Amino acid sequence: MASPFQQQALYRKLTYGALILALFTLALGWRKGELRLFGLNIKGVDAQARDLSIREESRGEVDWLGALARLSTIGTRGAATCVLWVNAMEAQKKNQWNELELYARSLTKLQPHFITPWLFQSWNLAYNVSVESDRVNDKYFYITRGIGLLAEGERQNHDNPDIRWSIGFFTQHKICQSDETNVLRSLSQLSMIPPNERDPGRFWTKKEGGRQEINLLELEDFCKLHPQLVRRLRQGIRRERRSEQLRQFRCERAEDLIQFLQDNFRVPSLWLDSPQPSEPGAWKPKQDTLKPLADRFPVLPPYHETAREGQQPPDETALHDQSPLYDHHDAYQIARAWYSYAQEPVPKPGKLPGQSEPIVNPVVQRLPKHMMTIIFRTHPAQAQRFTAERLMEEGWFDGSGWAIGETTDWFREAGDRFADGSPAVVGASHEWWAKKAWEATERAWERFGKENHLLLSPAEQKNLEQRAHAFAKKKHIQDVSQNLTLREDELDPETREEYFAFIFLRDLAQYKTLCNFEVHYNRARVESKEETVKARKIFSEALDAQRQRNDEQEALRKYLDPDGMKAWRDKVLLSNKVFRGDSLIQEQTFEIQLRFVDLYSRLNGRTFKAQAARMLLMPLQNPLGGGACPLGLASWVPPLIEKDWNNPLLGVPFDGTDDE
Repeated sequence: MASPFQQQALYRKLTYGALILALFTLALGWRKGELRLFGLNIKGVDAQARDLSIREESRGEVDWLGALARLSTIGTRGAATCVLWVNAMEAQKKNQWNELELYARSLTKLQPHFITPWLFQSWNLAYNVSVESDRVNDKYFYITRGIGLLAEGERQNHDNPDIRWSIGFFTQHKICQSDETNVLRSLSQLSMIPPNERDPGRFWTKKEGGRQEINLLELEDFCKLHPQLVRRLRQGIRRERRSEQLRQFRCERAEDLIQFLQDNFRVPSLWLDSPQPSEPGAWKPKQDTLKPLADRFPVLPPYHETAREGQQPPDETALHDQSPLYDHHDAYQIARAWYSYAQEPVPKPGKLPGQSEPIVNPVVQRLPKHMMTIIFRTHPAQAQRFTAERLMEEGWFDGSGWAIGETTDWFREAGDRFADGSPAVVGASHEWWAKKAWEATERAWERFGKENHLLLSPAEQKNLEQRAHAFAKKKHIQDVSQNLTLREDELDPETREEYFAFIFLRDLAQYKTLCNFEVHYNRARVESKEETVKARKIFSEALDAQRQRNDEQEALRKYLDPDGMKAWRDKVLLSNKVFRGDSLIQEQTFEIQLRFVDLYSRLNGRTFKAQAARMLLMPLQNPLGGGACPLGLASWVPPLIEKDWNNPLLGVPFDGTDDE
């Protein structure tokens, strides 16, 4: 039998064990459960951690391989991170790109919630590494790897506006605004096309003796489905100089187009890669399989109908990862989707222009760190503007489409007609390409202006000005830009409203200038008008006739079209003061006038100069009757300037047309 001391020790151990078990059970219940007591909702540890985004899965997707790597460092993660940073920089110096990407991904696994490695290493791949490659498709590969790395960082770090904005900017800047944008835009479109649809074997057919011929039926179908891609590959995009335009990569023949598809068959895309293209004449249509969302390119924001509590609602017109992508979707539209997605965690605009509401929930609400918030909010509208400019740059103005036979002989054997006998014209299914894009741009800027209090109705503007004037008169204020240190609680209600109007108008002028709102909004409004689109199209056709077909007479006729320069002057410039005051529009107008004058001088200058010389010599031929000249040469040349508007040698069309 145990002694009393042993029994006491046993009872004590049993008591401690029971208490430990009870406390463990209580702690487990407190961790998992929630309690509502006296009207208060008392949350457990898990619920609090979820609300505060402390747990790993609350911040974003969990990378189990990265979590295992962090655990395996056993307290030496800092040293391992430093070594990887040094190795990454050394690999970059030695042009060891595969090793650099490996080090970059290892760094992000050790520091998944430190934003700088994601931003820096993705920028490193998309910019520094890509420019070291000679072939454009290799550059495109590293651009996609950099953007894909940043998208992985966004999935692991939700609600970060800077990461989302950077994905959009990298996509827009590297694909649509680089020196080799003609090829990069085309590669980006190939990424959206199923591999079977762009299989080069599809466009060949075998004849007797093994001879290969182009399958015009399949080529016709491809051109109809992807008119913008085909036109860009054939003509390139419009450049300021003819030499720059001719240096662009272009597919002169249909064989060159097929070879381009052959060379870039395994481009990073939305679809699982096929092992290799089919043999000529052996192609068969099949259904391609989409990659997992994390492996797709182009990368798009996740589909969601509602925003998280405390965030702004999603943009219903923006693309998402469930959106079907067509030929007219470009990198600008993908960038716009990310810019719109980046607005959701940003607090709503405040009561004053350029102001934001205070952050209520810092877990889901954040401000951008690298630029002013008001400028950050302009990017969705800016991306839509870039899309409209791209359509005009590539010649897509209205529903007339692109006549393939004007610049190619792809369907010359069929009389520049398709198999059904219709003219070989593609892209004519849309009524107004550029007009619709500019209308969407106008709506985007209008929405931005109203949400941020930069666009007011005349009645609102007048009411605010009256109140602000009353406040300035009451406080004897001469300089509206001076900083006022008034306490609103010491003001009476009427003066408080007048003070608010004074501050509102001061901030309105400041932030309108800061983001150039009035110029952007008015340009979108004017560019969306039918007369503007028609004039832009005529100028584009004149340039094409001169550069691509060497038909200067046709180019001159285009310039002299009533819907061309005359409409641009009378209906566009003179009718829109803010638009004609834009420095960009002034530069474009001057370039148009310069081309017209130069063209007219080459074609008609010799004849005009001979006529002018005869006029000057007329008095010399009849010295006694020299006084018969009506009022002298100086008196009858000005009427000629007014009567002969089409002669720029007597007076250029855009000079002296307004009161400014």
